[in-house]
Amino acid sequence: MAGHEYTFVIHERDHFVARDMGKGLMNASHGCNVFHCPTASPCPAELLTSDCVKVLITGASISEVGDLPVAKPWLESGWPLVLRLGFDTVDSIYARGWHVLVAPFNWDDLSGLVDRLKADRRWRLKGQPA
Repeated sequence: MAGHEYTFVIHERDHFVARDMGKGLMNASHGCNVFHCPTASPCPAELLTSDCVKVLITGASISEVGDLPVAKPWLESGWPLVLRLGFDTVDSIYARGWHVLVAPFNWDDLSGLVDRLKADRRWRLKGQPA
């Protein structure tokens, strides 16, 4: 497949955490695109129209996600959303069809997340094996 399979949008205020997460995601998903969004502002349009699986990772709680402008395209399109543990239970996050990332995380956790995203058939790209 040409280009990259995933674009990860990291909604994280802490630049150090976002940088470490981005490096770990690039290690786990070679050729992915990583975009750091330190505020809740909407993402650039070109990012949202790219032909790849768009994944939002946020430390917001379930109740906060609906109020984040950055999350609006994910909620409207049903794209993969990942919540970092801290506010909500794993079961409550999974009940919404979202993914979970432990906090604090390590690169093995990020690799596991990428594996779970690849296994989730809801977000397969055209031409990707089933």
